[in-house]
Amino acid sequence: MIAILNKIIEPSKKTHILYGVSLNYSQLVSYLQMLLELKLIEEIVEPFEGYRIADKGRLFLQLIGTPIK
Repeated sequence: MIAILNKIIEPSKKTHILYGVSLNYSQLVSYLQMLLELKLIEEIVEPFEGYRIADKGRLFLQLIGTPIK
């Protein structure tokens, strides 16, 4: 989950996240759904369909001491 959050500091398409964090598709979909439910990430439609980290996700990374890349 931390790798996904760090990957989507900048808005990213699902395929870019998939290759960036080395998961299979079903694992990625599961993690993305969980992160959406926890409101740690947001779905975007502009400038493309994808995902980005939410403010709550940034706070989560800070709280666990993970440097934001």
